[in-house]
Amino acid sequence: MQTVIAKIVEWGKELPYWEQVALDQIISGEEFTEDTYQTLLQLLLEDEGLADKSCTRSVPRFYQLASAPVTDGCKTRLKKISNLKNVNALAENQVLTFNPALTVVYGENGSGKSGYARVLGSAGFTRGDREVLPDITKPNPSKATSTAEIEIVSNDVEHTIQHRIDRPCPQLSSFYVFDSTSVQAHMSGKNEFSFSPAGLSYLKQLSEATDQVRSRLAKKVTDCCQPCEYVDVFQGDSEVSQIIATLSPKTDLNRLKTLATLSDIEKRRRNELAIEIASAALDKVKEQIEKLNKHIQALENLAAQLSQADELLSDVHIDEINQTILHYERCQRAVNLLDKNHFQNDQLPDVGTPNWQRFLEAARDWSNEKVENKYPQEGDPCLLCQQPLSKEASQLILQMWEYLKGDAQLALVESGKSLNKDQQALNSLGLFRMELELPLLYQVIADYNPQLEKEIEALIAGYQTRLTTITKALSEVQPCKCSPLDAACLDGLKKLIDDLKQRLKAIEETDVQERVDRLENEKRELDHRFLLGSLFEKIKEHVEKLKWAQAARTIGGTTHHITTKHNQLFKDLVTDEYIRLFEQTLKDMGRPLKVKISTPGQKGKTLRQIILEASADANARPDKVLSEGEKRAVALADFLTEVELDSTSNGIILDDPVTSLDLEWRETIAKMLVGKSKDRQVIIFTHDLPFLYYLKSFAEKDEIPLSTHWIKRSGDDGRPGYVYLDNSPALERDYRKATKAREMHSKALQADAALQEYLLSDGFGALRTSYEAFIIFDILNEVVMRFSERVSFGRLSEIYWEPSIVEDVIESCERLSRLLEGHLHSDALGAVKPKPADLLREIEHFEDLQKRLRKLKNQAGKKP
Repeated sequence: MQTVIAKIVEWGKELPYWEQVALDQIISGEEFTEDTYQTLLQLLLEDEGLADKSCTRSVPRFYQLASAPVTDGCKTRLKKISNLKNVNALAENQVLTFNPALTVVYGENGSGKSGYARVLGSAGFTRGDREVLPDITKPNPSKATSTAEIEIVSNDVEHTIQHRIDRPCPQLSSFYVFDSTSVQAHMSGKNEFSFSPAGLSYLKQLSEATDQVRSRLAKKVTDCCQPCEYVDVFQGDSEVSQIIATLSPKTDLNRLKTLATLSDIEKRRRNELAIEIASAALDKVKEQIEKLNKHIQALENLAAQLSQADELLSDVHIDEINQTILHYERCQRAVNLLDKNHFQNDQLPDVGTPNWQRFLEAARDWSNEKVENKYPQEGDPCLLCQQPLSKEASQLILQMWEYLKGDAQLALVESGKSLNKDQQALNSLGLFRMELELPLLYQVIADYNPQLEKEIEALIAGYQTRLTTITKALSEVQPCKCSPLDAACLDGLKKLIDDLKQRLKAIEETDVQERVDRLENEKRELDHRFLLGSLFEKIKEHVEKLKWAQAARTIGGTTHHITTKHNQLFKDLVTDEYIRLFEQTLKDMGRPLKVKISTPGQKGKTLRQIILEASADANARPDKVLSEGEKRAVALADFLTEVELDSTSNGIILDDPVTSLDLEWRETIAKMLVGKSKDRQVIIFTHDLPFLYYLKSFAEKDEIPLSTHWIKRSGDDGRPGYVYLDNSPALERDYRKATKAREMHSKALQADAALQEYLLSDGFGALRTSYEAFIIFDILNEVVMRFSERVSFGRLSEIYWEPSIVEDVIESCERLSRLLEGHLHSDALGAVKPKPADLLREIEHFEDLQKRLRKLKNQAGKKP
């Protein structure tokens, strides 16, 4: 389950963009002005496709909220953080890695570990202090940018984030961070519901803001529905006047555009009609009929020739010819491949003879009868020697089978016939035998439609080019490619023929008066269309407003979805589930304190308050009554409850979570946090050695993968933040062998003088720790363990006490102490710098001492 603000952010991403911007303005606390509402109205119209986009749309800022969750189902793990720049005074060029399950980073106070925790807190979600101070030792630290490289693995894909401390990091928003500054935030007074329950008021404000936008939308719709002012311009009955009188959102603007556009023929016709109406002479009718008949006949012949050419020179037919050519080529290759001479070699000199062919036929027939699978396949046995066939041998036999079929040559012949048939069809085209007729036809078409004449002339030229290209392809048996042709003018030619036939029929069937009436109606239609052409854009604008208004009446929605979300969050997340999880967390911590959660309503908000369940003052605040340890425990319970509510949380990061808690609580919380690492990544920064011990013990017991690192302050430059990976104190079992010391010895051999001294010091320290582990595990047989409450009485019987061994351990530890950086040495001894050979000698002495004790135990019958 997620936090309120996380759910609002996730829900908000699904809102229309205009509502996202409104929500962003609300969350940012910005004032709503008339300009704001007009901007939101513009975005609403853009969302619905009722307005052009006015600007580039930026991602709303609320996407970057730290509480916004990573996409549901996305498993993200921190891999490492490195290359910190200008963060406190932390040493640069350090790398801190993280285990996918559990990582513990140990460091004393002032070592720099909290600096790393703060960087992660600035990237993740925390109720504590996000501020990360720059390195004040550098000039103008306030102007320097604090940065870090954070590597993550998300759904098994690695990513590197160049994180700026002052900016959100959405990829890590699912990591929750707890530190000392978080305690007060989780405890003080009336915390707004987790998860910024103010988010619920955001939804109320969103309802109000969107209603304001809807009211402005309604006014805009009303303004667009005024009557058209051009109705009275078109006097008389015509198609145009009828459409203008009934303008509505359903008016066909494409039809109006067609009516408003007069062709050259129609323009000339409009001018001719006045003369025809005035004369209406019968003696001209016969001449017009004869002329129209000749034109119609010539154009129909041209149309037939063009249709034939379009069929034989179309893209489809060209593709078919190319397929035939390709088929011919494949057949030719097959014939060449299956030529019997193809099988000729020195071992088979009789290839092609009747005996050879009968041999092939017998082998094929026998294989078909005896072999279940299709024969031959690679690996099948040879019919004679029964040896497995190679790929080449199986292919050779298959080719012999094909040779016996004899189909390839027949296919080649048939393919050649298809090519000849295509060439004959092209030779039959009559269009290109009309060289003398075409100029006259072009002139006839130009008299009626000049643009159509140009298009047909270009089409015929294109057909000629295609004919030449295809003929060459057929002769050379090579596929061809032709440029595209636009044959739309064929429809224009057919329409011209139909128009001329209708005109001819009208002349033949009407008397003079009827013809005059028809001509006047025809002229009115053309006059109205001409007038429509001059007013079209204004009429189009009016119709588009009507259409826009009709569409706009259905957009904007209501506030129902906002109210529903508010109530759902209040019931499912804010009250029931939070209280249940908080109580369960306190129980798991083994401290069922008399604390409860109250959720009083206040001015439309649901607030969460942690109060004492039974007290003289029923409203006593826990931060005034509880001890410091109890406060931290309750705050930690609040924090873990918040994490559990968010099912998309990928990890928790805790900085010194058990400060002020006693050993029993430290053990309980360590167990709880190790358990949390089974479901999500857990990273803990601590200076508490017992807490570190408990974490390691529970992780070992539960078989949880654990990485431990040590952050120190350097003795050379005094800077904090030096990271020592896979290293930490109080891990006795890790030091039962001199592995750490040998590792430091190997590194020292390759290091320069300054670093070598530092590594050797660490090596002597690691070896001294191995002596401590030797005392605990080998000499005292784990009877008493550091930070453990129990004494193992049963192990006392297996202790073997050898004074010489004990004396040697004391002398060796004293000798090593003189070589450690942490001790004050005499002037004489301080001038002598240890060498790698000194460390190696001490390591070998320690290992010999271990062997001596094991041998003595074996001789005494003790368990080694």
